[in-house]
Amino acid sequence: MDQKNEIIAADFDKLAEAADHTRWDHNNNYYKMMLASIPPELPRSAPAIDIGCGTGLLCRMLAGRFDKVIGVDISEGQLNIARSQGVPGCEFILGDIMDLRLDESTYACIVSVAAAHHMPYGALLEKCKKALMPGGVLMILDLYEPKTLSDYLLQGLAFLPNRILEFYHNRDNPRTKEEIALWLEHGKRDEYMSIKELRDEANKTLGGGFRLRRLLYFRYLLTYIKPKEQEVGISR
Repeated sequence: MDQKNEIIAADFDKLAEAADHTRWDHNNNYYKMMLASIPPELPRSAPAIDIGCGTGLLCRMLAGRFDKVIGVDISEGQLNIARSQGVPGCEFILGDIMDLRLDESTYACIVSVAAAHHMPYGALLEKCKKALMPGGVLMILDLYEPKTLSDYLLQGLAFLPNRILEFYHNRDNPRTKEEIALWLEHGKRDEYMSIKELRDEANKTLGGGFRLRRLLYFRYLLTYIKPKEQEVGISR
């Protein structure tokens, strides 16, 4: 693990101890939508993988759809919480996905939430594309850097609903001062790509056939289904 990842892992080890991992947030708000986007024809017996799985919530949800789900993360503290849930079919691996060998044309579903911005984006897309079985789905939910007027307008529109939902879901377990401070410190190391940069990289690496959407709560969702034959798709 390089120095950058060691620092990020240390951040999330601290957050594993300080944070309430049952809390609603901008990421898990979209998990049901992601699960609903999995093509129904994908076999249950084929494995799924969650890159940057954290405490394993999305892995546990995926385990209702696939017999084997592999969660990968660089934070041992986060993985200790994930393993403590003891969900059948879930396996958790400590490591950097870019250093791990993934069998080609094997995985039915690959997901990554709020982790891709810590990795070389093009190389990550290429690795996932090769690892997907024909017809398999890749979904990346992450933050983006606002650059255009429409970006700023959408993020502005999210302000009030964000406050309302944050209060509604987390009124009995608000974030502590320690957790807020840890997130602010970690945020100093975050670097995000613009929607244009994300689209350009996906076009170059995936060759089209993907969908890239801005979502309300400061996120985007990239969805790519690997062609069953090697035809070139058209991005939207």
